Amino acid sequence: MTDTVATGSLAGTERLDRLSLSLLFVGLFATAIGQAFVFAILPPLGRSVGLDEVRITAIISTSALIFTLVAPFWGRFSDQIGRKPVILIGLMGYCIGSLSFAVLFSLAGDGAVTGLTLFIIALIIRSLQAATMSATSPGCTAYAADHTVARFRIKTLARLSSANSIGMIMGPVMAGLVAGLGLLAPLVVASFMSGLATVIIGLKLSKGVKPRATQTQPRRLGGRAGRGPRWRGFSRRRRHQHRPRQRRGLRGATPAGGHRPEHRPDDERERGRVPVSYTHLRAHETVLDL
Repeated sequence: MTDTVATGSLAGTERLDRLSLSLLFVGLFATAIGQAFVFAILPPLGRSVGLDEVRITAIISTSALIFTLVAPFWGRFSDQIGRKPVILIGLMGYCIGSLSFAVLFSLAGDGAVTGLTLFIIALIIRSLQAATMSATSPGCTAYAADHTVARFRIKTLARLSSANSIGMIMGPVMAGLVAGLGLLAPLVVASFMSGLATVIIGLKLSKGVKPRATQTQPRRLGGRAGRGPRWRGFSRRRRHQHRPRQRRGLRGATPAGGHRPEHRPDDERERGRVPVSYTHLRAHETVLDL
């Protein structure tokens, strides 16, 4: 990767414009405040339809685990189809999931769905919602990184991350106010907010640039083709291809032609291939002493 791609922005811009930054902020805020609504309203809502604390916490914990596991997949998937489609998938998934959750608990309040069936359906709906809504955060983060140079990238991503913090702070307060209209009202409001964010981002946010993973990267000199093991092996073969290979057979064995070459240990000893015996060392010492 060249220095321009590493330190500059993929879109060629110095930093993300205010409109795009605001739209991404709205998308992350709508998701975060909806999550805060669910965390605040689900315990009393579950108890009102006969779900105990263990099943309620199981729904929350399972959805959080699925959110964590699936989010990296959406990041890689955005490299293939683009950032904006992934953001819209996450917001629309959260909108449909929250609305389905509200319909389910409405049916449970009427007695149409109860007990274990209610728990299993609620767990499935919440898990699917978490799997789709996890696309919003990596999509927004990648979009901001594509349009911001390295010098302003950390500052831009910090501003986006503050949307989650503000949403989690304001969510319980707003859920308490909206809950005066009914326990299902926060779910409906969360669905409406994420749906509205989907429409606004779909109309106002630009498509963005082609993701880096799908762009044709220039082939670097000195990579695997220049310094890799394959080239080293090739160089080694080229270096030794003119050197005759010596066949090492059994001592005393006669070659196929019936002629055994004369063995000259002194020549071998001079080239360092035959170790000098103790007898020869003593002979040399005797000569030196004389």
